[in-house]
This record gives sequence, C-alpha cells and structure tokens, in this order.
Amino acid sequence: MSPPYCIECGKEIEESWNACPICGKAVRGREAPQPQPVAKPQTQPPQYQTRPYQRSYSMGGKNSYGAVALVCGIIGLFCGGIIFGIVALVMGGLGLNRDENSSMATIGLVIGIIDIACFFIGWFWIFSWFSWPFPF
Repeated sequence: MSPPYCIECGKEIEESWNACPICGKAVRGREAPQPQPVAKPQTQPPQYQTRPYQRSYSMGGKNSYGAVALVCGIIGLFCGGIIFGIVALVMGGLGLNRDENSSMATIGLVIGIIDIACFFIGWFWIFSWFSWPFPF
C-alpha cells in the first residue's frame, strides 16, 4: 500500500497522523472546519450630478450694454469726442460681465480705446503744430 499524501500541500504523511504537519489540513477523522466565506459589501461607483450649461445665446435683447458701447465708440471715432470714448469704455466693461453675448461689448470697448487714443494723438499733433515758430 502506498503512503497517503496530503490533499492540500501534497506532502507525504503517515496513516496514523490526524493532520498534515506542513499545512495543518485534517487527514482523517473529523474534518477541519471549512472557513466561512466573507461577504464583501457591494460597492457602487459614486453617482455624480452634472448641472446643465446655463448660458444661452438667444437674441432676446439682453445685450444693451454692448450695443450702447458699440454706438458710442463709433460716434466718438467719427466725431472726435473723448466723452463718447469714455462712455464706450465704461459700457463695454459692463457689457463684458452682464450681457448674454459679450461680442458687441468687446468691439465697443476696443473702438472706445481707439477713440481715446486718437483723441490724444490729435490734440498732441495740433498743439505741437501751433507751437512751432511761424515764418511770418
């Protein structure tokens, strides 16, 4: 008769032994208690809620600051007044934050800056032209 082997680790064991000396597995007689499986908690991935994008580009007349900035910038550019340039700057700045579509506010702001720059360049040119000595 061949010697018995442990069914767990394969080590040769004596017939008189009750358990394997290597792994401790019960060989005969009463069986070793089977370990109870541990129930793992079911985990679900976290659920994230996304908010819908709030900005809309409807032409509902909510671009009043940008329209005023654009009109004042164009009037100031053609008429040469610094007041219209300043109004275009202020309204363009307000329109960037408050209007639905800030493109008109941006254009009005840029035209207002150009208007103010042209005003100062024009006045510098006029005063420098009059300060030169005249030949007569």
